[in-house]
Amino acid sequence: MTRSGSKSTSSRYRAENRGNVPAGRDGGRAGVSVCSGRTRARTPPSRLRTSTAKLHYSQTSEDVGSEAVQIVGARAYRQGRPSEHLYRFARSRRVAAGTDEMQLNTIARAPKSDGLPAVSER
Repeated sequence: MTRSGSKSTSSRYRAENRGNVPAGRDGGRAGVSVCSGRTRARTPPSRLRTSTAKLHYSQTSEDVGSEAVQIVGARAYRQGRPSEHLYRFARSRRVAAGTDEMQLNTIARAPKSDGLPAVSER
């Protein structure tokens, strides 16, 4: 509460968005876990699963970084703060793992033999 008795902006933001980021984060972890488990078992994961996991993980990590910046405010951009590090590297991960557009193209072209719906039948 602020001196005037109202909730601060960051408290209000946290209350409104509670639960949104963890749900996405858990979905990303599940996809990465499937891919890493198949790699350990010496059966390579399909390109579809790998691209889907990369895309979801990079988008989710950027969402988490953005949420941190929204909650902390302008202080989040100060050099050396965990939120600054998280946001800066989340943006770079979207390019380092292959741009989102490249991952979407791979997903669209991949054969849909994993029980997933086909994006395009061409």
